Amino acid sequence: MKSKYDMLSKEEKKEIYRKYKTDKSVFVKKMNGMFMLCIIGIIYSIGCFIYDLFNKSNVSLIFDIIIFVFCLGIYIRILFLKKELLNKYYVSNK
Repeated sequence: MKSKYDMLSKEEKKEIYRKYKTDKSVFVKKMNGMFMLCIIGIIYSIGCFIYDLFNKSNVSLIFDIIIFVFCLGIYIRILFLKKELLNKYYVSNK
């Protein structure tokens, strides 16, 4: 089922995000920081995975896969959380 936020146009979504960003600036900064850490973790784990693949290091390969899965899971959860929070904000300030 689509939320009310999903039914908005791109311009309206950007406007809601700008308003939310000004009202909840500390939370948005923390969420963006976690978002960037996840991206850095994904890139790092892919790079280390390729490096360890050529060096035949099995323990490091497993560790790299765990980091990749963990960072990808948090990245996806942050996207869903952001959408959910923006929907709640839109409904409460309608």
